[in-house]
Amino acid sequence: MSRESYIQEECCTIAEKQGWLVRATIYAGRKGCPDRHMYRKGVFLPVEFKKRGEEPNGLQRKEHGYLNEAGFFVHVIDNVEDFKNLMWKYETWFANNPSYQNQPKVRL
Repeated sequence: MSRESYIQEECCTIAEKQGWLVRATIYAGRKGCPDRHMYRKGVFLPVEFKKRGEEPNGLQRKEHGYLNEAGFFVHVIDNVEDFKNLMWKYETWFANNPSYQNQPKVRL
C-alpha cells in the first residue's frame, strides 16, 4: 500500500512536468484545506491526496464543500494511476479547446 506522501510527490512531479504550477496550501487559522492547488492555462485544480482507500476527514469534507459551492471541485486522489487519468482528461480538454487559453484575463 502506498503512503500518502509518495502518492503526493509522484503526482506533483507529473503535474509539474506537464506545465502545471503546483503549490502546497495552508489556510491561516483553518484546517481542512486541500493538499495542493494546481494552476494551468487559467484552470484552478484543488487536489486532496490520501493513502489508498482513505477518505477525507470531516473538516476536509466541510472545506471541500465550501470550494464546491464556489464552483471548484476538489479531486481526492489515492493512487498515481487515477491522477494520470485526471491529467489526461485536462490535456485532452486543453487540446480540444485551444481558444480557451487565449481568453482575456479580467482584472477588476
